[in-house]
Amino acid sequence: MRKGKDLHPRLVTAYEAFAQADAALRGRVTILRDAVGERWLARLAADPEQRSVYLVENMYLAAKKLLDQSEGIGSKSFQREPFTAALSRFETAWKDYDTFRKAHPDHTDSVIKDSMVAHSSFELLKSAKSMARQELKGFRFDEGERMLIEANAPQMVEGHPAQLVDRYNQFITFMNSARR
Repeated sequence: MRKGKDLHPRLVTAYEAFAQADAALRGRVTILRDAVGERWLARLAADPEQRSVYLVENMYLAAKKLLDQSEGIGSKSFQREPFTAALSRFETAWKDYDTFRKAHPDHTDSVIKDSMVAHSSFELLKSAKSMARQELKGFRFDEGERMLIEANAPQMVEGHPAQLVDRYNQFITFMNSARR
Protein backbone atom coordinates (compact mmCIF):
# COMPACT_ATOMS: atom_id res chain seq x y z
CA MET A 1 0.00 0.00 0.00
CA ARG A 2 2.83 2.39 0.84
CA LYS A 3 4.35 1.95 -2.63
CA GLY A 4 0.93 2.53 -4.18
CA LYS A 5 0.47 5.73 -2.16
CA ASP A 6 3.93 6.94 -3.18
CA LEU A 7 3.32 6.12 -6.83
CA HIS A 8 -0.17 7.64 -7.08
CA PRO A 9 0.81 11.35 -7.38
CA ARG A 10 3.33 10.52 -10.11
CA LEU A 11 0.71 8.50 -11.99
CA VAL A 12 -1.81 11.34 -11.73
CA THR A 13 0.76 13.82 -13.06
CA ALA A 14 1.72 11.48 -15.89
CA TYR A 15 -1.92 10.88 -16.79
CA GLU A 16 -2.66 14.62 -16.87
CA ALA A 17 0.28 15.16 -19.23
CA PHE A 18 -0.90 12.26 -21.39
CA ALA A 19 -4.48 13.58 -21.46
CA GLN A 20 -3.30 17.01 -22.63
CA ALA A 21 -1.06 15.52 -25.34
CA ASP A 22 -3.86 13.17 -26.41
CA ALA A 23 -6.36 16.03 -26.69
CA ALA A 24 -3.91 18.09 -28.77
CA LEU A 25 -3.15 15.17 -31.08
CA ARG A 26 -6.84 14.27 -31.49
CA GLY A 27 -7.63 17.87 -32.35
CA ARG A 28 -4.94 18.00 -35.01
CA VAL A 29 -5.92 14.60 -36.48
CA THR A 30 -9.57 15.70 -36.63
CA ILE A 31 -8.63 18.87 -38.53
CA LEU A 32 -6.51 16.89 -41.01
CA ARG A 33 -9.13 14.14 -41.42
CA ASP A 34 -11.88 16.70 -42.02
CA ALA A 35 -9.76 18.50 -44.62
CA VAL A 36 -9.08 15.24 -46.47
CA GLY A 37 -12.80 14.40 -46.37
CA GLU A 38 -13.78 17.79 -47.75
CA ARG A 39 -11.24 17.54 -50.61
CA TRP A 40 -12.52 14.05 -51.47
CA LEU A 41 -16.09 15.34 -51.36
CA ALA A 42 -15.18 18.18 -53.74
CA ARG A 43 -13.72 15.65 -56.21
CA LEU A 44 -16.89 13.54 -56.01
CA ALA A 45 -19.09 16.61 -56.52
CA ALA A 46 -17.21 17.47 -59.71
CA ASP A 47 -17.91 14.05 -61.25
CA PRO A 48 -21.53 13.61 -62.44
CA GLU A 49 -21.01 9.82 -62.60
CA GLN A 50 -20.39 9.84 -58.85
CA ARG A 51 -23.54 11.77 -57.90
CA SER A 52 -25.00 9.05 -55.66
CA VAL A 53 -21.67 8.44 -53.92
CA TYR A 54 -21.29 12.18 -53.40
CA LEU A 55 -24.76 12.51 -51.87
CA VAL A 56 -24.18 9.64 -49.45
CA GLU A 57 -20.71 10.80 -48.41
CA ASN A 58 -21.88 14.40 -48.10
CA MET A 59 -24.66 13.30 -45.77
CA TYR A 60 -22.25 11.11 -43.78
CA LEU A 61 -19.70 13.93 -43.33
CA ALA A 62 -22.45 16.41 -42.48
CA ALA A 63 -23.81 14.02 -39.83
CA LYS A 64 -20.37 13.61 -38.32
CA LYS A 65 -19.89 17.39 -38.20
CA LEU A 66 -23.32 17.76 -36.61
CA LEU A 67 -22.42 15.33 -33.85
CA ASP A 68 -19.03 16.99 -33.33
CA GLN A 69 -20.66 20.43 -33.01
CA SER A 70 -23.23 19.16 -30.52
CA GLU A 71 -20.53 18.35 -27.98
CA GLY A 72 -21.02 20.35 -24.81
CA ILE A 73 -24.58 21.33 -25.63
CA GLY A 74 -26.30 22.63 -22.53
CA SER A 75 -23.08 23.91 -20.99
CA LYS A 76 -22.16 27.57 -20.70
CA SER A 77 -19.28 27.11 -23.13
CA PHE A 78 -21.54 25.70 -25.88
CA GLN A 79 -21.51 27.78 -29.06
CA ARG A 80 -24.86 27.71 -30.82
CA GLU A 81 -23.74 29.14 -34.18
CA PRO A 82 -21.43 26.27 -35.24
CA PHE A 83 -24.08 23.75 -34.20
CA THR A 84 -26.79 25.62 -36.12
CA ALA A 85 -24.55 25.76 -39.20
CA ALA A 86 -23.84 22.03 -38.93
CA LEU A 87 -27.56 21.30 -38.54
CA SER A 88 -28.34 23.39 -41.61
CA ARG A 89 -25.62 21.57 -43.61
CA PHE A 90 -26.96 18.18 -42.56
CA GLU A 91 -30.53 19.16 -43.43
CA THR A 92 -29.45 20.30 -46.89
CA ALA A 93 -27.42 17.11 -47.40
CA TRP A 94 -30.37 15.00 -46.28
CA LYS A 95 -32.78 16.82 -48.62
CA ASP A 96 -30.41 16.38 -51.57
CA TYR A 97 -30.01 12.66 -50.77
CA ASP A 98 -33.75 12.12 -50.26
CA THR A 99 -34.69 13.97 -53.47
CA PHE A 100 -32.21 11.88 -55.48
CA ARG A 101 -33.34 8.65 -53.80
CA LYS A 102 -36.99 9.32 -54.60
CA ALA A 103 -36.18 10.33 -58.18
CA HIS A 104 -34.13 7.13 -58.74
CA PRO A 105 -36.01 4.28 -57.02
CA ASP A 106 -34.22 1.66 -59.13
CA HIS A 107 -30.72 3.02 -58.55
CA THR A 108 -28.08 0.31 -58.21
CA ASP A 109 -26.26 1.88 -55.23
CA SER A 110 -27.36 -0.06 -52.15
CA VAL A 111 -27.03 2.99 -49.88
CA ILE A 112 -29.49 4.88 -52.07
CA LYS A 113 -31.90 1.94 -52.15
CA ASP A 114 -31.65 1.03 -48.45
CA SER A 115 -34.82 2.23 -46.72
CA MET A 116 -33.16 2.01 -43.28
CA VAL A 117 -30.49 4.52 -44.33
CA ALA A 118 -33.26 6.86 -45.47
CA HIS A 119 -35.24 6.32 -42.28
CA SER A 120 -32.30 6.62 -39.88
CA SER A 121 -31.00 9.77 -41.58
CA PHE A 122 -34.43 11.37 -41.28
CA GLU A 123 -34.66 10.34 -37.61
CA LEU A 124 -31.23 11.87 -37.01
CA LEU A 125 -32.40 15.12 -38.57
CA LYS A 126 -35.58 15.15 -36.44
CA SER A 127 -33.59 14.49 -33.29
CA ALA A 128 -31.09 17.26 -34.05
CA LYS A 129 -33.88 19.76 -34.66
CA SER A 130 -35.61 18.72 -31.42
CA MET A 131 -32.37 19.09 -29.53
CA ALA A 132 -31.83 22.56 -30.99
CA ARG A 133 -35.31 23.57 -29.78
CA GLN A 134 -34.64 22.07 -26.34
CA GLU A 135 -31.33 23.93 -26.11
CA LEU A 136 -33.11 27.21 -26.77
CA LYS A 137 -35.58 26.37 -23.97
CA GLY A 138 -32.77 25.47 -21.59
CA PHE A 139 -33.45 21.72 -21.68
CA ARG A 140 -36.58 21.87 -19.57
CA PHE A 141 -38.20 18.45 -19.79
CA ASP A 142 -41.66 17.54 -18.54
CA GLU A 143 -42.29 15.04 -15.76
CA GLY A 144 -42.64 12.01 -18.04
CA GLU A 145 -39.43 12.90 -19.87
CA ARG A 146 -37.56 13.37 -16.59
CA MET A 147 -38.75 9.93 -15.49
CA LEU A 148 -37.25 8.40 -18.63
CA ILE A 149 -34.01 10.30 -18.11
CA GLU A 150 -33.80 9.17 -14.48
CA ALA A 151 -34.58 5.59 -15.55
CA ASN A 152 -31.44 5.62 -17.74
CA ALA A 153 -33.39 5.92 -20.99
CA PRO A 154 -32.60 9.50 -22.12
CA GLN A 155 -32.32 8.30 -25.73
CA MET A 156 -36.12 7.93 -25.68
CA VAL A 157 -36.63 11.62 -24.90
CA GLU A 158 -37.17 13.94 -27.86
CA GLY A 159 -34.48 16.60 -27.88
CA HIS A 160 -32.16 14.99 -25.34
CA PRO A 161 -28.48 14.90 -26.38
CA ALA A 162 -28.38 11.15 -25.69
CA GLN A 163 -31.08 10.68 -28.31
CA LEU A 164 -28.97 12.50 -30.89
CA VAL A 165 -26.01 10.21 -30.16
CA ASP A 166 -28.27 7.14 -30.32
CA ARG A 167 -29.78 8.22 -33.65
CA TYR A 168 -26.33 9.03 -35.04
CA ASN A 169 -25.09 5.57 -34.06
CA GLN A 170 -28.12 3.96 -35.73
CA PHE A 171 -27.49 6.03 -38.86
CA ILE A 172 -23.83 4.92 -38.99
CA THR A 173 -24.81 1.28 -38.43
CA PHE A 174 -27.24 1.34 -41.35
CA MET A 175 -24.80 3.26 -43.55
CA ASN A 176 -22.08 0.70 -42.88
CA SER A 177 -24.32 -2.28 -43.57
CA ALA A 178 -25.67 -0.74 -46.79
CA ARG A 179 -22.14 -0.03 -48.04
CA ARG A 180 -21.19 -3.71 -47.97
